[in-house]
Amino acid sequence: MTTILPNNDEMLAKLGSGFASLDGQRADGLLKLKDFQATQTIMLEKEQARLEKKYFADHPKVKKIAERLIYNQGLHSELDREIEKSKIVIPQIGPNTWMVHGRVMNADGVAISGLAVSLSDDEEQWVSQLGYSCTDDLGHFVLQYKVAENDRSPLSDSQRVFLTVTDANHNSLYQAIEPLYMRIGYIDYRLIVIKDPDQSYTSPETEDFGAIYPNAWVACGKVIDEEGKPHQGLMVTLYDKEFLFDDVLGTVITNEHGVFKIIYRTEAFRKLFEDKPDLYLKISDSKGNLVYNSESPVRPDANQMERFRIKIKCAFINE
Repeated sequence: MTTILPNNDEMLAKLGSGFASLDGQRADGLLKLKDFQATQTIMLEKEQARLEKKYFADHPKVKKIAERLIYNQGLHSELDREIEKSKIVIPQIGPNTWMVHGRVMNADGVAISGLAVSLSDDEEQWVSQLGYSCTDDLGHFVLQYKVAENDRSPLSDSQRVFLTVTDANHNSLYQAIEPLYMRIGYIDYRLIVIKDPDQSYTSPETEDFGAIYPNAWVACGKVIDEEGKPHQGLMVTLYDKEFLFDDVLGTVITNEHGVFKIIYRTEAFRKLFEDKPDLYLKISDSKGNLVYNSESPVRPDANQMERFRIKIKCAFINE
């Protein structure tokens, strides 16, 4: 009799469904424990009232019940958090996928919905290939990247990325210190605690730029200070690096959110042997003083949409 063994994908699928079943059982168990605790609390409160009438409020028996009620109150809150956590559905991934997921909460342990979670590199630039995620009602987020067969990962195993959380005004609410590494087949989990969040979101470093037409290219981003606050009114100029004379592709002023957007056409940079531009930025303050220059290094072979995140200390800018 021939035995047919399941392949790796089938084994992973069975394991995933098994874990999902265990999560459901855990949630049911927690709900039953919560009901038991609620019943016990009612009984203890009745016994406390009876003993207070028979003895007095400072009697050791009454105090012991009061301590137990305080303990039950804390346990009740913890059970609520665990029940909420058990409702999170974690996507199953295949062997060609890397995933990082987690929760965003405030200092009181309450989930925060509607914030954008993304990954940035060492220069605090958004790694756009990995996308972004919006936290749901449970504060849960999922970022995953699947590598097609025979393709390479967009990041090397040694390249560090950092979780970043932003609000609707492009303000950075959280920047992780501990790095993550994109390793295909692995799952990472992170809990993020934010003190004073804004409960709405947008994609990192962008506004609604609309459609990108075949002949149009976009460079967009945000300029902030050392505290993450936006720099308004700075002049941003975009260049295409050339052998002799660099081409100016456009100039704009940062808005109240520190955001800028420059749209340029293919004919502005394309030469005989150049299909993509080599971009860099120069930024000047209202007095015309140069406060930032990304010419070294340039961003070579730029994509049709490139995003920048630039940090400039306030001390360098003359208002």
